[in-house]
Amino acid sequence: VSRGLGDVYKRQGRKYTYTLKHGKQEITKTAAQAAEAAAARLSELQLSNGGFTASGEETSESISQVIVALCSLGIDPQGDKRFIKNGSSPVDALMSFQQGDGGFAHLRGEGSDSMAGEQALCALVSLYRMYNGMARLYDYTDGVTMKAVSSGGTSSGTGSGADKKPSP
Repeated sequence: VSRGLGDVYKRQGRKYTYTLKHGKQEITKTAAQAAEAAAARLSELQLSNGGFTASGEETSESISQVIVALCSLGIDPQGDKRFIKNGSSPVDALMSFQQGDGGFAHLRGEGSDSMAGEQALCALVSLYRMYNGMARLYDYTDGVTMKAVSSGGTSSGTGSGADKKPSP
């Protein structure tokens, strides 16, 4: 079981029911089944160059969001054969939006865009975290913990402890 799907598989016996927006059909699946179905659907929606669209246009942000989602599920967007189209992965598609100044364009042919750059950074950090066995993006359970240190007084145990001086 991959690290990203670990939380999902811990609850694998638990079933969830949801209603499809179109058709009003009720579906009951385990969280793991829903995650696998979502990954399969993303693979179907993927473009032949490895990219993804939003509102009918291929955008770097749509590719970035898929990379974050795949990494969160423990799926390697550069190694899982479901996400390699004509030899290109979502990461290859994302990198095709990178500009000479290091930023990322929203659409091909445009200049660097701050939102596109922020989303690309999230995608690349997701990859880094997955490849290095760290918690997925936005999961800070592997972060640094801080302990408040008292210097003569008592500590409530709340806050960051940033205003406290360490003990000698």
